[in-house]
Amino acid sequence: MGIPRIIGLEGAVGTGKTTQLSRLSLYLETEIIPELNHVSPLKEVVLDWKSRSSDIYTLKDIYKMAEARAKAQKKLLQNNPGNYLLMDRTIYTSMIFESGQVSMQDIERINRETGVIYPDVCIILDCTPEESLRRVDLRRITLGIYKQRAMHENIGRIIEIRSLYKKLALERNIPIIDS
Repeated sequence: MGIPRIIGLEGAVGTGKTTQLSRLSLYLETEIIPELNHVSPLKEVVLDWKSRSSDIYTLKDIYKMAEARAKAQKKLLQNNPGNYLLMDRTIYTSMIFESGQVSMQDIERINRETGVIYPDVCIILDCTPEESLRRVDLRRITLGIYKQRAMHENIGRIIEIRSLYKKLALERNIPIIDS
């Protein structure tokens, strides 16, 4: 069996990435890889960053995250015997969420330098910020594990994230689907 094709879904919180990946996994008879920030060693790097009470990514943070992202991806590829690897978010997430102090182009360069793997197919899911937050709150109630919204779970930030994804979609010719 060869290297699996990587299919990734991107989008702001609440756009339906996990739901659509679950459906796709049944169709392709393959497993879903959760967001990479739930996989070691990236998980630990993200937790360390969150513990510092700043929502600003420094250049050092971005390098650290890119190196950990590459290691987590390689680990997942080694442990995946299937034809497909379905990912809830991919490299483009880092370009959107880590941008601000560092340009998307610099983040992309850093990710390539550290060996981050790009998806073979990427699709961006989109819906209104109001619908995103409605879904986030519904998931929070259903799962019962999140006590409050994360720093990026507000109308203003979702509008900003959507515009960055739309810009990225135009630059990279990535399809956007209204979810």
